Amino acid sequence: MAVYSEEEVDWPEGAARTEAEQATRLDGLTQSSWEESPGKRGYRHHLASELGVPSFDFEQLAPLAAPVLSGEITPPIADVWFIEGVEDEPRSLRIRIRELVQVIARWGGFGGSDVVVAEDDGIGFDLNPLSDAGDRRARFAWQALASLRGELNPEYPADATLWGALLGTHREEGDESAWDDAVLLRFFRLVRLIRRLREHLQGQQEAQS
Repeated sequence: MAVYSEEEVDWPEGAARTEAEQATRLDGLTQSSWEESPGKRGYRHHLASELGVPSFDFEQLAPLAAPVLSGEITPPIADVWFIEGVEDEPRSLRIRIRELVQVIARWGGFGGSDVVVAEDDGIGFDLNPLSDAGDRRARFAWQALASLRGELNPEYPADATLWGALLGTHREEGDESAWDDAVLLRFFRLVRLIRRLREHLQGQQEAQS
C-alpha cells in the first residue's frame, strides 16, 4: 500500500496544512458524507503502485479542490478534471460514465428504466425515447444526456434553452427543472470523462490505421 506523507504531497501555497484545518475545509466543501473501507482503499493504492501511477485519497484531494462532491451512491468527485491513473482507460471510464448518467437520469425521473442503455463500446451508453412526453425536468435531463451523444430530440428543449437551464440564466422561482449544484457538478464531471474516453478511442483508431 502506497503511503503519502505530508512532505510528499505537493500542497499549493496557502492550502490548509493542519489536520483540523483540512477537516474544517473538507466539511465546508462536501455536500454529503463519504466513507471508503480500509480494504478498498488499500487495494486501490496497491493497484496504483503496481501500475506505477499516483493515487490519492478523497480526504487529501478534496481540501485542494473546489467545488467537490462526496459520493452518496457514486464515487466521490474530488476534482472535476483529475482522473486517477487506475481509471484512465476505456473500460473504467465507461463504468464511471454510466454511474453518472444514471444519477442524472434518476434526477430526471427515468433512472433505472429502459431509457438508458449500457453499452460496452462508444461512450458507454445509449438512450431510448422517453416512454411518454415526460415532464419538463425529464425532457431537460434526457436532452442533456443526448447532447453528449450528439443526438438531440428536436421536440425537447432547444440548445439555448437547455444550456440556459444548466447555467442558471433561465432559473425561475420554484422551477422543478432547474439544475441544482449537485446535478450540475456531476454533469460537468461526465463531460470530462466522456471527452477523455473519446481521446482514448481516437488513439486506438489511429493505432489501427
